[in-house]
Amino acid sequence: MLLWRLVSLLAAMIAVDSLRVYSSFWAPLFDPRILNYRVDAPFSPDAGKNARMAYEQKYGARGVNLIADLGNGKGPGGYKENKNHEAVHFYYTYPGAREE
Repeated sequence: MLLWRLVSLLAAMIAVDSLRVYSSFWAPLFDPRILNYRVDAPFSPDAGKNARMAYEQKYGARGVNLIADLGNGKGPGGYKENKNHEAVHFYYTYPGAREE
């Protein structure tokens, strides 16, 4: 009797687990926004090379001063004024999406 209960409990757990409808595989069927979007942002492949000297002067070679500051609880200063969010465009690409 106990063995029958354990087997039926195990079978019920397997059945419920296999009927999980909203998994990562099925999610795009219920919400197309999950996979169907695009982000356009300007990209400059030489930006890192151009900013290397200023970075080394500010944070040291390979950023050792920055790593030490982060370890002491001090964050990098001036990162807010360097962000340009106006040039980034985000939009959905699935059929029926609103054009904004």
